[in-house]
Amino acid sequence: MLLGLKNTVATLWYHAAHFDNWFMGATHVASVIVSGRVDDIVKCLPLVSAALSNAARAAVASARLQFRRRLDEDMDLHFQLAHQVIREPSPPIASDASPAVILQEQVALWTKVWAPPDAKIIDWAGVAPPFPHLTAAGPTYVAPEDVKKVMNRYPAHKAQGADSWDLSLLATFPHDFFVHTAAFYHMVAAHGSWPRGFCANLMALLGKPSGGIRTVAKTPMLYRVWCGVRKFSAALWESPLPDWDVCRPGISALEVGLVRMLRTEVAVALSESVSCCFWDMEKFFDSVHHDVLLAEAVALGFPLSELSLAMQQHSGTRFLTYRMAISEAVAPTRSLLPGCFWAIPLVRVLLRREMASLAVHCPVSLTAYVDDVAQHAVGSDVVNHAVQAAHEFIGAARRL
Repeated sequence: MLLGLKNTVATLWYHAAHFDNWFMGATHVASVIVSGRVDDIVKCLPLVSAALSNAARAAVASARLQFRRRLDEDMDLHFQLAHQVIREPSPPIASDASPAVILQEQVALWTKVWAPPDAKIIDWAGVAPPFPHLTAAGPTYVAPEDVKKVMNRYPAHKAQGADSWDLSLLATFPHDFFVHTAAFYHMVAAHGSWPRGFCANLMALLGKPSGGIRTVAKTPMLYRVWCGVRKFSAALWESPLPDWDVCRPGISALEVGLVRMLRTEVAVALSESVSCCFWDMEKFFDSVHHDVLLAEAVALGFPLSELSLAMQQHSGTRFLTYRMAISEAVAPTRSLLPGCFWAIPLVRVLLRREMASLAVHCPVSLTAYVDDVAQHAVGSDVVNHAVQAAHEFIGAARRL
């Protein structure tokens, strides 16, 4: 006990050097400890407790002050913190049934969504001519150094795909491994197709905060590496992004929503009439028609070699997973894989012409964050403008 109090006194002396109001208390406790009188030591315990409480309060106040200064210096931190506070984690699926029963039910449900009988089937391997073979003077499809860079930078917490590779392990392999992996990607591009059995995707079942069930794709790890080394081709096609497309690197959907709310509050404060409407397309990723996507890609000049290989994966076999159980195979004829890198560029392909037309003809300000579209209008006739824009959007959604 005596040793413990001496350690406490040392702590108080340390803080006393930073906070003058603790100095006298620390001095008094020190004198009692030196005298060694047990009764006096017991009497000092409340003083020690009070001093420690003061230390904790002062530390919290100091941390708050430093945090406020950090917020003033970094506005992006405001949005990051707000996202963490309001983000709702995926709730568990509300069912007491066994995983096998749940998977059986979900296979029947998602088969109707992903493989409707009237969907047009596209032979994606035949969409684009094969990439030229690698020669001394020919193009290099993938560099070994790029393969290693993507593997080193890939987040370690990401779930494995059907190939069960761990990229943190693969990144430690010798240089020859990356050379052969780059050669594999070039062979795939040269033939215009992935190997048989490569296009298999695990679809994790997750609950939705608003109710219902959604899926997230876990594609093969080697496919994700290919996405990382070839994503520049999508960036070249996307650049420059139109003003209405607000999905940019480092900008979250929450930040876009907060800016929209700020504009609305400013309009109200200026006594202006304002309308703000959010257009939500239900199961957008799950209901993308492949024939419409291909037609838009051709019309807009999207790189067809990348589209072909990406869509072979998106139309590949899917297996629902839940609590370590796996379902029978589902063969999709429409939809995009949520969670795949190419999903967002392909959504841009699908929406670009329709959104560009709406942005010109609608008397409102439009923004689109992937498939989340919002309209904002300020003026004397905002109701009629909002109704007109809604009719225009409904027509565009039906065409897709």
